[in-house]
Amino acid sequence: MSDVSLGPGWWIASDGRWYAPELHPNAVAAPSPPTAAPGAHRGATGVATRPPDLRLELPPGARTITEAGTGRIAEIAQPKSGHARRVVSAALCVAAAAALGVIVYQKFVVPHRQPPPEGTAVVVPGQPTNILPNPDFLGVCSATTFDDSSSCTSTTLEAINNARTIEGLAPMALPTNWSTLTPAEQLFVATNLERSTRGLTPITAMTAPLNTVAGQAAAAGTDPGLRAGGTVTNVGANWIQGYSNPLEAIYLWVYDDGLGSNNVDCTRQNLGSCWGHRANVLIKLDCSSCALGAAYAPEDAHHQPLSFAELLVESTSTGPPTFTWAEERPYLR
Repeated sequence: MSDVSLGPGWWIASDGRWYAPELHPNAVAAPSPPTAAPGAHRGATGVATRPPDLRLELPPGARTITEAGTGRIAEIAQPKSGHARRVVSAALCVAAAAALGVIVYQKFVVPHRQPPPEGTAVVVPGQPTNILPNPDFLGVCSATTFDDSSSCTSTTLEAINNARTIEGLAPMALPTNWSTLTPAEQLFVATNLERSTRGLTPITAMTAPLNTVAGQAAAAGTDPGLRAGGTVTNVGANWIQGYSNPLEAIYLWVYDDGLGSNNVDCTRQNLGSCWGHRANVLIKLDCSSCALGAAYAPEDAHHQPLSFAELLVESTSTGPPTFTWAEERPYLR
């Protein structure tokens, strides 16, 4: 209080004294600032972080997927405890983007992950919503180092087969030589297993030049930079970060890549990038001359762990093979 007015809004009471504006009987308290939803997190430059998978600093227990369709992820999912960031990214080929159908379904809530804004999910035909990992391999597999342990592998495979059951597909069976394959070779094999179960032509081989392109992307922490043109007639490229093995990458790319997932490129303003990773894995190639490049980097140039990249290419000049589907066939079950 004061014997004189000290500024705008001060008022005089019946006792002849001046009082501050906030003490007026009709004053209304300012509303408290909104509290962020537990575990909610959004990455910069459109990159979703999944503290269990994508590119920003996430709160404890948050997780993200890599950027989809462009090498970045659009929406952030809650990360798993211990994962600093997880990102999923995909470079959508023109053909796949044009053919990608978008369907909007009613509101749904995803357990253990931030629900999509305003509650709709974008899906591909036959897949009404993102299929969350069941069982949740994010709680079993490492978030910082490559993990091909039996517990991580079996849990992730079980989640893939649960998702396949929902889609009406036969279960995935890993080849008998799975544990002897390199991470890049495992990514090649897992990609072909997802293609072949849907009647798509398996990619013929991995090649040295394409492996180099994928290796550069994994090391840089971004999508492979190869685009269609010249001898290359079709390309689909994906990148993911923060997941410990190729089976986790395949799960997130194929079964959990729509609106509300860790695909940072998939937003309400950019629905064309939803399910972009899936479109790339399942890109239609005649494989008269197709090849794949794959790579794994324990750490990228930004000191972020677990970076995987792959690109599927139709080209008349793919380079010398380093690993072929024909030599893997005897180990398939």
